[in-house]
Amino acid sequence: MKKGIVYLIILGILCFISGIGVGIVFEKYYTQTHLPQVLREHFKKHPKRLEAKKEKTKRFQERFLKKLDQNLALSPEQEEKIRTILEESRKALKEKTEILRKELARIKEESKNKILENLTPEQKEKFEEIFHRLEGKVKRFKKRF
Repeated sequence: MKKGIVYLIILGILCFISGIGVGIVFEKYYTQTHLPQVLREHFKKHPKRLEAKKEKTKRFQERFLKKLDQNLALSPEQEEKIRTILEESRKALKEKTEILRKELARIKEESKNKILENLTPEQKEKFEEIFHRLEGKVKRFKKRF
């Protein structure tokens, strides 16, 4: 009788622990696969919230400048120059990122075409299948970010 109760208690504890484990795994999977897409759709539906996010970025920049001013005792002229530098840097980074994205896509397409030139028709067909599968994985990965 006592042995049966001990087994039931152990079984209950194992069920509880496995439930926690399954919950953690599901939560990690969901946040990595679905959350970024949900957030993008959310901001499309609620542009005011996207603006709020942009405002938050500006507030962060202002806090950063304030921290610099407190620690470095910046003159108003220095502060304005630094603000301009930060804004120009942000814009330049955005532009360069877009240029780099386009260049990477071009290189990828060139590589694919060069590979295809060296394959037989059967190999080309298989390569296209493999390539499309990999592209799908890359797209899913990009959606996370």
